Amino acid sequence: MSEIRKFRVNGFDTDSNSTEFYFKVDQDNGLLLCTFCIADDGLYYYRARSKILSPKENANARETFDGFISMEDLKDLFEMLRKAKLVFQSEREKFKLSRQGRKVNIEEAEVDDEE
Repeated sequence: MSEIRKFRVNGFDTDSNSTEFYFKVDQDNGLLLCTFCIADDGLYYYRARSKILSPKENANARETFDGFISMEDLKDLFEMLRKAKLVFQSEREKFKLSRQGRKVNIEEAEVDDEE
């Protein structure tokens, strides 16, 4: 299971004019997986070698995120998962994940009820 290694809350960042929560996520083996920032406008993803939460961090480093999803898209995603009755402990596959280039599709999986 992953865990948070380090975090910081920017109560009001003058660079972005928003409240921000940064955190580094470790893998089970203790290696850094990635860094996330939850801000007013969405969720930012930074690769493991980013300078976020390090002594070399600067305003330019914060602008070089590797991925972003807006709050509106996050709300839509979680609403879709809620409507699909996401069950974490299910023995059956609830979703079919596929990848097309840089795009990931989440679809409801067909369930075989004959078992």
